[in-house]
Amino acid sequence: MRTALDVPARLVLLASLLVFSVPAHAQQGRPMDIDNHCKFMYGSKASAVMGSRSDASSWSCRSGGALIPVNMDRLCELDYGKAYHAVNADPADAYTWSCVR
Repeated sequence: MRTALDVPARLVLLASLLVFSVPAHAQQGRPMDIDNHCKFMYGSKASAVMGSRSDASSWSCRSGGALIPVNMDRLCELDYGKAYHAVNADPADAYTWSCVR
């Protein structure tokens, strides 16, 4: 026997399924511009350098001949405010960082 749900009830059910199937960091995450952060911190000639795609903690800023590790939490604070911090969805993927509250 099929139970009939009115349209609003169906929409609420569908929305709740979508929300719970997406990880929290993906729902709230804001993008990181690591290259822009390096330029802000160390000057217009600085650039972001990824040591290894498979190591999320391998980001650095190249300034002159120096490689300076990127403080991802600091990047989030500067870009979005003190309420934000860095989250990495996959430690084996350098491209899965975002800033969340």
